[in-house]
Amino acid sequence: MKKRKFILAPVLLALSLVFTGCGEKPDTTYNGVTRDQLEQSSESIAKVLIQLTPDQADQYVSQYESKMKATTDTTEKEQYKMYYDMLSGWSETSKLVGDFKGFTDFKVENAGKTIVTTLTMHCTKRDATLVTTYTKYNMQPTAINVNAVYSLGEKMGKAGLNTVMGICIVFIMFIILSLLIYAFRIIPYLQKKYDEKHKTAEAEGEKAESAAPAAGNDAEIAAAIAAALAYENDMSIEEFTDSFVVRSIRRI
Repeated sequence: MKKRKFILAPVLLALSLVFTGCGEKPDTTYNGVTRDQLEQSSESIAKVLIQLTPDQADQYVSQYESKMKATTDTTEKEQYKMYYDMLSGWSETSKLVGDFKGFTDFKVENAGKTIVTTLTMHCTKRDATLVTTYTKYNMQPTAINVNAVYSLGEKMGKAGLNTVMGICIVFIMFIILSLLIYAFRIIPYLQKKYDEKHKTAEAEGEKAESAAPAAGNDAEIAAAIAAALAYENDMSIEEFTDSFVVRSIRRI
């Protein structure tokens, strides 16, 4: 823990350099802070980051992430987030830029209520930038970000890839919408077929039900006819039925 505090101490010292010159020199240009002081502060922060190994940077990232979650003080949370963004940015960027060679450029932008400084670090694989944002009225740092610098070709390649992915997503959505629209046309047809089949099954069931009682009543009808004929011929039913056989009955 002591080693970690010792490593980050130069960062705090570098940031404090911004305020040492406030109001001391009449030729200051950024609320009492000169361009040289801002550049010196950025270079001091960059030198501290360069000395960190990837494992150390990852440890600091975890440390400040835990501190952000643990504190309820808004000011402390913002400060921890600033260090978290700086260290996580360097953790990712350091894997892309290679070995540090030197500083090549420094810019200061007056952006309304903020002052933004950009320090360019020349490295073996690609350059990196350290971007620090200050609140203008008190020159307090509010954000420190480290980014890798990509060439125009790499930027165009990424833009092209994003464009292709966007077009693919749009076409996939069109295909899904087309299938849904087509499904809306099929569903009524399937519903109609189902209703027709259901009605046919109901009609056949009713027909079978109406035919069954008729078949069951044939014997009763034959007995009634035989009784009537026996009465007309002044015979008993047994005598009458012995003299003939009813082979079929046809409805009229």
